[in-house]
Amino acid sequence: MKTRNANDWLTGLLTLLDRLERMHSELLEVIREKIEKMRSSNLDGMRDCITREAALVQEVAEQEGLRRQLMVSLGQEMGIAPYQARTMNVRELARRVEASRREPLLAAAERLRGTAAQVAEANRVAGLIAREILRHFRHVFAAMTCLENAPGGYTPRGQRQAGAGQKLLDAVG
Repeated sequence: MKTRNANDWLTGLLTLLDRLERMHSELLEVIREKIEKMRSSNLDGMRDCITREAALVQEVAEQEGLRRQLMVSLGQEMGIAPYQARTMNVRELARRVEASRREPLLAAAERLRGTAAQVAEANRVAGLIAREILRHFRHVFAAMTCLENAPGGYTPRGQRQAGAGQKLLDAVG
C-alpha cells in the first residue's frame, strides 16, 4: 500500500462520509418538516419541502458517485480491481487499512448508517400519511360523485337518481 496516496484517499473518504452524514441529517429534518406540513394540510409548505428534499436527494446521489470514485482510487492503491473496489463496503475496506485509520473509518460509516436508517423510517411514515390522505380524498370524491353501485336517491328537484343517495355538491347547492 502506498502510504501517502492511500492516506490521502482515506482522508478524502472520511471527509465525504461526514458530508454524506450531514446531508442525510438535513434530509431527515426536511422529511420531518414535510410530515408536519402534511399533518397540518399546509400545501405550500409540503411543496417547498418536496422541492428541498428532491434537491438533497440529487446531491446525495452525486456524492455517492464521488464515493465510488474514491473507492476505485483507493482500490488501485491497494491492488484491488476497480469493479471490486467500487462495490466494496467500508467494513471490507477497514480490514485492509492500518489500525490507526480503521476506527475513524468505521465510526464515520456507523454514523452515516444510523442517520440513513432514520431517513428510511421517516420516509416510511411520510408514505403512510400520504396513503391515508389519498384514502380520505377517495372517500370525499366518492361522496361528491354518483357511484354506479351505490343505492339510489333523489335530486334536490325530487327526481329519482341511480347511484349515491345524494351528491355532496347537490347537498350544498
